[in-house]
Amino acid sequence: MKSKKFIINVTIIFLLALSINGCEKKSQKLSDVEKKVNIIQHQYNSEEFELIYDQASEGFKKVATKKGFVKFMREKFNYLGKFTISKILFSKEKDGVIVNVTYISVYEKYTLAENITFKDEKNGNGLRLLQYTVDTGGKIVPVTKTENSM
Repeated sequence: MKSKKFIINVTIIFLLALSINGCEKKSQKLSDVEKKVNIIQHQYNSEEFELIYDQASEGFKKVATKKGFVKFMREKFNYLGKFTISKILFSKEKDGVIVNVTYISVYEKYTLAENITFKDEKNGNGLRLLQYTVDTGGKIVPVTKTENSM
């Protein structure tokens, strides 16, 4: 009887550990988006805003002109300074076609949230930037001055 109970307990613990481990794994799409965001952050610091735009989805380009996007990014760069580091607050994937990630990002002058959405438009280009929002209003997390900018 004790050995049967022991086997059941070990099985339950094993299944629980397996399910917890499965929850922690990132999807391949999320990993791809993280890599793309790292590239965008590097291009941002190098002020290569046109390259960022060129890699965006067709849906993004329908609502934002290259000139308008570059102007927005220049203003962001002047306001926030260079990108330092970020951490994912939460992410959401829908049908493997849309991946939305919200970051808490630290820049030279401010720390704030950024919401980035990528979409696979099924045109052979894979996941591409669809939407980018900088939460300067502090709706997701409060905007704070970065310590070294004070």
